[in-house]
Amino acid sequence: MSAKARISDAFDDGFKGSIEELSERIGVAKSTTRKHLNSLLRKGSELPLAVAGFVPDASLLVDMAEKKIGRIGSPDIMAANLATKEIVDEIAKPELKRVFTDGLPGKRDGEMLSVDVSQLFDYVADDFLPHVTETDNGFVSMVGRLNEEIVLKVLRNSELEDGTDFQRTGQNSVGDIIVSQRFGQRANLYVEVKSYHARERLLRGLQDIMHPQKVGIGFFRDEKEFNKSRTQTLINTGAEAIYLPMDTYGRVSDDALQMTTGKQNFFYRPADMFVEDMISFVRTGSIMEFKAKR
Repeated sequence: MSAKARISDAFDDGFKGSIEELSERIGVAKSTTRKHLNSLLRKGSELPLAVAGFVPDASLLVDMAEKKIGRIGSPDIMAANLATKEIVDEIAKPELKRVFTDGLPGKRDGEMLSVDVSQLFDYVADDFLPHVTETDNGFVSMVGRLNEEIVLKVLRNSELEDGTDFQRTGQNSVGDIIVSQRFGQRANLYVEVKSYHARERLLRGLQDIMHPQKVGIGFFRDEKEFNKSRTQTLINTGAEAIYLPMDTYGRVSDDALQMTTGKQNFFYRPADMFVEDMISFVRTGSIMEFKAKR
């Protein structure tokens, strides 16, 4: 009997437990169990979500977020990010509850607990909170992939064709997504996707892309990272635009917003423009004009 069939049998038997326990029960590695649980989710089953410690693939999390908030377009990138975080938090609760209750000190009588306050504090501080931190770090390690998936979802929800007009780059490649001109000179635009903080990562990512046509898009929260001095440094990478979430874009200082590229386009653009610009590039080999007002 295959591992997939043994998982189905376990669910038919009313399995309730962790992904480690499920893996042990069916006799395969946890990575194999996770693969089969993801497959079940893709087929519409919600049973895998009851397995403690199982977090779906990033693409599935974004699909779940879309069911929650509706079709994801350019203006919705931050809402989609928040929705995926809420989904992950909800998925993590059963495992956190299990870890918390299994390690509680004191005497238990059903749902009632009698415990010394200092004992409880030591347990929470020394044992439980480190586990919560580890869980949060696990989510942080997923954030980059999740945000790439959100940007890809936005493109898939447009008129553009996945695999022809755009594609995710492979490991160790420059940029995260390549958008390709459909006709004419068949130029490529390299898209660098970043998460909440630009810091040096955005600068390095753009500098590493040696191709002449490149842009950045991110889920940036701190408008102070895009002051006038920093903006000039980013412009010097040769990037044509940086797309910012609307809330962040609205807080960037006017002097930074007025800065332009060599083509005299505004360098910073609201994320709302991202899909239109990618469609423009596929059709014409360039993003739309966004000229500074003189």
